Amino acid sequence: MELLRTERSAKSQPNQYQLSTLAAAITFACFGIQSSLAVAAEETKDGTVPTLVVYGDKTERSLQETSASVVVFDQDSMEEKGINTTQDLLRMSPNIVDTGYGNQIATVRGLDGSGPGVGAAAFISGAKPRLNVSLDGRALTYNELAYGQSSMWDIQQAEVYLGPQSYIQGRNSIAGTVVLKSNDPIFERQFSAKGGLGNNSFQQTAIVYNDVLVDDQVAFRISADRQYQESAVALVSYDPAGDSSEIESNVIRAKLLVEPSKIPELSSTITISHNDTRAPQGEYEPDDSPFAPFPSKRPVFEGKSNSYVWDLTYGATSNIELAFNTNYTDFEIERIVPTGDRFAAEIQGTEYHIEPSLRYRSDSEQLDLLVGARYFSNSQDDAINGMGNYEDETKTQSVYLQAIYNLTHSLVLTAVGRYESEKRFRQGGEGLFALELDETYNNFLPKLALAWHSDKNNTFGVSVAKGSSSGGAGVSFTTMPPEIYTFDEESVWNYELFTRHRLMDQSLQLTTNIFFNDYEDLQQLTGSTISNLDGAKSYGAEATMDWYATHDLSLFANVGLLKTKISDTTQSIYDGKEFARAPGFTGGAGLNYWLGNFELNGNVQYVGDHYSTTDNIEEGKISGYTTVNASIAYVFDYGHIKLFADNLFDSDDVILYEARGQVYTDSPLLQKARTVGLLAQIDF
Repeated sequence: MELLRTERSAKSQPNQYQLSTLAAAITFACFGIQSSLAVAAEETKDGTVPTLVVYGDKTERSLQETSASVVVFDQDSMEEKGINTTQDLLRMSPNIVDTGYGNQIATVRGLDGSGPGVGAAAFISGAKPRLNVSLDGRALTYNELAYGQSSMWDIQQAEVYLGPQSYIQGRNSIAGTVVLKSNDPIFERQFSAKGGLGNNSFQQTAIVYNDVLVDDQVAFRISADRQYQESAVALVSYDPAGDSSEIESNVIRAKLLVEPSKIPELSSTITISHNDTRAPQGEYEPDDSPFAPFPSKRPVFEGKSNSYVWDLTYGATSNIELAFNTNYTDFEIERIVPTGDRFAAEIQGTEYHIEPSLRYRSDSEQLDLLVGARYFSNSQDDAINGMGNYEDETKTQSVYLQAIYNLTHSLVLTAVGRYESEKRFRQGGEGLFALELDETYNNFLPKLALAWHSDKNNTFGVSVAKGSSSGGAGVSFTTMPPEIYTFDEESVWNYELFTRHRLMDQSLQLTTNIFFNDYEDLQQLTGSTISNLDGAKSYGAEATMDWYATHDLSLFANVGLLKTKISDTTQSIYDGKEFARAPGFTGGAGLNYWLGNFELNGNVQYVGDHYSTTDNIEEGKISGYTTVNASIAYVFDYGHIKLFADNLFDSDDVILYEARGQVYTDSPLLQKARTVGLLAQIDF
């Protein structure tokens, strides 16, 4: 992979390939590579790739047994790769394009995780994201994802799922899901503290304290993290926001674990967390000309949330486990603009969900059965200056059944079915911006997967699943007079071939997924109106590699291939076009090298050519760009000191153009400026 900088004016052609080419390439990688690695297996016996348990699909199986295309990061790998936020996490995964703070959430396999609406269109319509980010069982809202960040401090494991996960995660997961699991209390005393400083006023302060209240029965854990940085973009201060360049995240989490000795089968965990964030509405280059969308006095988003989670498990018998999860969240999000400007906004709301489940495992381990139900309720009040107040309610009820059945000792069938009913109510607005929506959306969301374990180290399989996302209503505020409109739910059928391999005495792990997605009624934002396209298709592949080459050297890599096409007769502007932010190629690679007490880490990420907009305007074409990150750490018995550089070569290629009827080339979004800093951590 070349690391040469691409000029902004370059107009290279997008990658063109057929599914057969993808299949041939991945088939070679999965099947042909085994024979060539057999010889090398004798040479590498110094390390093994950790076997990680995957939690997000509710089965708690190893990655080797998981059919979904998922990238799993444990706490150690996140530290090695310099992953501090969800944005870092997404950028380290194939077939994902993340552009940082702003209206757009990451695209997954070319599908916009923001949902069909962004900015004001999302606010008025109440459109929901397509990418579900779940922290300890609680899904974050669109505004939290777009203008905030989730800290990876004291996160036990992060899982990035590509493709629809509606069958198991339910709402807001037609593009994919990110599952974050924080560390639970343990029955011993533990303390960690971390501090960091860098350019652009980068600061990080974090602590963890874990202790025992009753031996082997009651323990607690408290963690806190503050991250602060000022944008390198020339944003200015104004009333009432203050410095609009400030980016800040504060997280406090407390957990209490109870495992009473008199009821050894019972485990109860209570989690209380507070999160507040602040960020400008995008780090686009400023333009203060009249009616320009990104002035130097940039609107600022501030968000606060408080969450209360209770997880309860009880082993009723050796075969049956009961589980209960409930959480309550209150949140507040504010859009701050200069005094006298329009479209200041505020959102206040509460969420509640309850999910009981039962798992049965047969004595012979031939059958693993999970049945559960989920109730979700969201109520929020939205107020935007100049458009009015909106009342929004969502109530979702679902039941699901998942069966994993060993047909033979090597052939495993997984069948999942989820029935979901979502009731959407949205009402409000002033004058021409008034709207009312009262709809119920019912869906059956199945998945079937068949896996063949040719031996304990190699798995081959096929799966089919359905995903969906509910419809809604909005106001076209760029037309005069504004018009009320509705849009239907969207759905997708997803077909995949997958392989999993652990080779060379468990020192090498390979995963591959080849996929085809067939969308119906895909929701699309045109101007300020969300409509449904006739159909769309995407196909491609993901492959990941983790290799402990020697005792001192580990290597990792991932590749994403993608082709997208829209078919629409109602709006010819989109017919035959590619999805926005859907590069034909994404890839990354990196290494970790240990030299005595020193640890060297480096990685490179590449995003190929793509369009900023769905109408594929040439002015919005993005040329491929590369980001290189590096760090060196000195590790001692009770911690480490790390010097790091994100975007080592300070590359400033364009990664996105905003378009609202026209492409704003005067306000491009560039790669985030280089950050160089020093981190120190102690552990006791």
